[in-house]
Amino acid sequence: MSLPPLTVLGYPRRAVEEGRPSIILARSVSRWGSLYGGPAFVAPMVVFFSDAYFVELASRLQRDPDWVKGAAKVTAKLMMTVTDRSEAHLLDVQGGIVSARAARPDEPADFKFEGPYEQWARLGTERKDLNSLVLQGKIKFRGSLSKLMPLQSVLVRVEAVARSISADY
Repeated sequence: MSLPPLTVLGYPRRAVEEGRPSIILARSVSRWGSLYGGPAFVAPMVVFFSDAYFVELASRLQRDPDWVKGAAKVTAKLMMTVTDRSEAHLLDVQGGIVSARAARPDEPADFKFEGPYEQWARLGTERKDLNSLVLQGKIKFRGSLSKLMPLQSVLVRVEAVARSISADY
């Protein structure tokens, strides 16, 4: 059923609900809400590669059953650095429990991934995967490749959960 134009402005309209008329007032429409149906409030998008983005990523990983099962025995520090902005974030995984925080690019980590913001954004916007960006030389990898190989399924899960976050690029 379509809404009359004045409903959006807040004017009441007559509707039939369960066979009896009632007055329905239109709710205001905003970037974070919906007119009818759906949640009344949806959280605003986080800025990609911000502290809030990585905190949200860690939180979602902790609630993700595939992550919990696959990363239960993983202990590693993963550093992601945006080289053209000198920003870095560390995902610290200890027995599958993950935490995230802003870091200095020169802090020690088991595995470091470094690249310009444009390449990091491709992970989310173009659905590129980290492996292909590393193989193409777009993102640099530092660390032991032999220790990273057994963690591929864990990294793929991090990418999948990260893509599920609505971010403003």
